[in-house]
Amino acid sequence: METRIDRIERYIEEFSKGMLELKEFQNKTDAQQNRTDAQILELKEAQKKTDEQLKKTIKKLDNIGERLGDLGIVQGEVAEELFYRNVKGLFKPLDLRFDRMPEC
Repeated sequence: METRIDRIERYIEEFSKGMLELKEFQNKTDAQQNRTDAQILELKEAQKKTDEQLKKTIKKLDNIGERLGDLGIVQGEVAEELFYRNVKGLFKPLDLRFDRMPEC
């Protein structure tokens, strides 16, 4: 027959086992949390590198855009000059003279 003290001892033993299991679970959880924290730090560093690279890429693209814009202007000026040179020869026999091109 189980006495009151036997039951109390059994409950204490079960409680102790439960506490050990809880401690093991807590240790596993802590270890996983530490791994997760380390991964988050790695991701933050990778994001910083990505942001830096993106800024460099944007600067390069802006520079290319400016150069292409300048190139377009230069090509336009060259086209105007070629047109002017060819047209003035066509109109010379008609005694027409062009001093400047009208603004568009």
